[in-house]
Amino acid sequence: MRTVLWQDPSDSGAERCSLDTGHSGAVLSGTALVAVHGEPWELRYVVRVDERWRTRHVEVRRQRPADDARMVVEADGAGRWLVDGEHQADLDGCLDVDLEFSPATNTLPIRRLGLAVGEEADVLAAWVRFRDLRVERSEQRYARLAEDRYRFAITGFAAELAVDQEGLVARYGDFWRQVASR
Repeated sequence: MRTVLWQDPSDSGAERCSLDTGHSGAVLSGTALVAVHGEPWELRYVVRVDERWRTRHVEVRRQRPADDARMVVEADGAGRWLVDGEHQADLDGCLDVDLEFSPATNTLPIRRLGLAVGEEADVLAAWVRFRDLRVERSEQRYARLAEDRYRFAITGFAAELAVDQEGLVARYGDFWRQVASR
């Protein structure tokens, strides 16, 4: 198991994440503490992937001063998604989940795709928006720039990702940086 601590250089948040890999898949789990308009929020997640790094099960819990909320997202590994038990057809074809608030889920397509340096690929992801726990389809692109660097892009946004030997983000543009790991 590998555990990392990320910090947002703007001091608006920090996240502890663990990656546990096994013969039948992997589990990403963590807690993010973020400031949203001056309010303290806590976001907890568990993401389970199969042995080919395709998302299969996601749980997100959001705690904020006004309320608490929870969601469960399930995928069949072939691109069919259920959000809180209901089929969400606009997510069909997605193989990855992307937690808006976390650099953790960038690991999933990085590991799943296994790109060689110089290669790039388009990805469809189920993007979990943390403010309202809504899930949307997201078209993304990953390009491997070097052994330990990728470019991540969506419409109107791009960032360079430096990763460690497990594919966990060491630096996410100017937004997140790994400050401790074991």
